[in-house]
Amino acid sequence: MEFDYLRPLVIGLLATAVSAALGRALSRWLPGSSGGKSAAELLRENRRIIWAANASLLLGLATGLVMYKLMGFSENDLRPLGLAVGIALSAPMGVLRFAAIWSGKKFSEVVDGYALYQKLPPPVLYGITSFGVLALVLTLIAFARS
Repeated sequence: MEFDYLRPLVIGLLATAVSAALGRALSRWLPGSSGGKSAAELLRENRRIIWAANASLLLGLATGLVMYKLMGFSENDLRPLGLAVGIALSAPMGVLRFAAIWSGKKFSEVVDGYALYQKLPPPVLYGITSFGVLALVLTLIAFARS
């Protein structure tokens, strides 16, 4: 009797356990306050900015789907995936930067509010953004070479 149908379930359960453990370990580095404002104030004041940053992430992911479905890229061409991942991981930080400048808020407070919402410490967000920028640059180079 083969149990190939159970493999995705086991992997999903393991990934969930690792994610929960990582979340617990990283939660102690979440900002409790920033610039004299409590976590609740940061979340409330930056609600629209956080929404816009999350929307930019989803738009980045949708970019890849649109490229595959409407622009005729083959399934084994990873450039649309690279572009989607690059935009999805780097665009939120760009939105946060733009919103901080536009609204006159401190960038650190905006990032701390977003970090609280995502339940990730700011250094982890910066690492994710760096990976996104790298993916975006490498994908743009791949597009330029083809």
